[in-house]
Amino acid sequence: MMKCVIFVTILLSVTCIDFVADEFRWPDWPDYDFKTWSGLIELDDDGVKRNLHYVFVESQTEDAELQTQPVILWLNGGPGCSSMLGLMQEIGPFVIDNGETEYKENPWSWNKKAHLLILESPFGVGFSQPTPENYNFTDEKTGTFNYEAIRLWFNTFTYYRGREFYIAGESYAGMYIPYTAQALLEKEKNVIENERINFKGVLIGNGVLINNEKLRNQTALKFLARRSFIDSTNQFILTHNCASKPDSASCKQAKKSLDDAIALINPYGVYSYCWSDSTRKEFKVERQSKHRYTYTPWLNLSEDDDDSNAPCLDFGPLANKLNTETYKQALHVDNDTVWTGCSDSVYRQYKKSEGSYLILPELYKAGIDILIYSGDQDLAVSMIETYESIQQIPGCNRIKPWVPYVNKHPGQLENQLAGWIEEYDCFRFQVIRGAGHMVPQDQRENAWFMFNDFINRNKGI
Repeated sequence: MMKCVIFVTILLSVTCIDFVADEFRWPDWPDYDFKTWSGLIELDDDGVKRNLHYVFVESQTEDAELQTQPVILWLNGGPGCSSMLGLMQEIGPFVIDNGETEYKENPWSWNKKAHLLILESPFGVGFSQPTPENYNFTDEKTGTFNYEAIRLWFNTFTYYRGREFYIAGESYAGMYIPYTAQALLEKEKNVIENERINFKGVLIGNGVLINNEKLRNQTALKFLARRSFIDSTNQFILTHNCASKPDSASCKQAKKSLDDAIALINPYGVYSYCWSDSTRKEFKVERQSKHRYTYTPWLNLSEDDDDSNAPCLDFGPLANKLNTETYKQALHVDNDTVWTGCSDSVYRQYKKSEGSYLILPELYKAGIDILIYSGDQDLAVSMIETYESIQQIPGCNRIKPWVPYVNKHPGQLENQLAGWIEEYDCFRFQVIRGAGHMVPQDQRENAWFMFNDFINRNKGI
């Protein structure tokens, strides 16, 4: 029987994290010599007990005597998508690639030089249950409960207390991360100094920074035009003429050209294949909202916003494993929970804030290092959208111009163009060549060196 630990901050929170009982061996992974944990973190939400599911993956290479490697929290977006996607397809030690059904070793796993804390957030996502009905999801609430879970995790995993702590993630986590960081900075003031979380930085990948449909659609059109998916004439008509004459023949023709263009591409990587859903029938959850793209349902370029086309991302290999009794028992989660890559219910109930871009200067002033990165082949949150979003961040100034950079690290991609960097006094903006929406999945080697350089930037490594 797990022994619950009570911890009080601003909210009364209850956790049944157990350092001993939560340890497990991951089903189907090849033999590994680092430790893994999984369990549920109970939180009190105005008298209602809810939980967030966590997985913790120990570093492969830490020197037991030095005990210096950081803890990285990883969050996926949506809103409503599971962070298990990041662990099992992007940054974990064993991953399942598109078109495959079994794990393979990831030589560029982020746990080569760090400890990985995966949190399925908010409530109702993945194994984090129960799914609330008619719930008021907000970015502020997500950030607060994320912090509560992190705080409680460190209270149980005291061995890692004092380690440098980073929050990383992608897509709508561009909202989650700053709001979580903001809550952490504020609430840690109430924690005694020698027990405070040693918060150092954030890494925001292909992140939503401003919730503005007009900005998203206009920057997406620029992206499509620059990559020859639509011509400049149709781009102009869609951007300007359709606003004043939406029923004109030219506007209708331009919209048809746009529909034809996006029907043929994977928005998460415009030069990548489009995958169909292989989730077994018994593990599928019917969606009520009809949106074409399951990972970024807010992407709405055309009037034909339905799910008749392939979703382009196949969560089936993950769902077909995670929903088995073997996995659920190993992960210490509710056997009745049906895991899905993205929760349609959470998305439909989620109230989005204006944007997280206004929080970033606050983090910078608090001494938090910030990396904003993008894949150059992503349409869902294009590098153009990110670039135009960061121009609106108040009080941050460009200090070094946009320049290409070469991967100088020994490896397969040594001396090859890795991407482009632009430096601001508040943050770094980095674009990874050849990557789409999920940068560590598409460009694992370059993504790993980007990550490693960032967490070691002040150490001369």
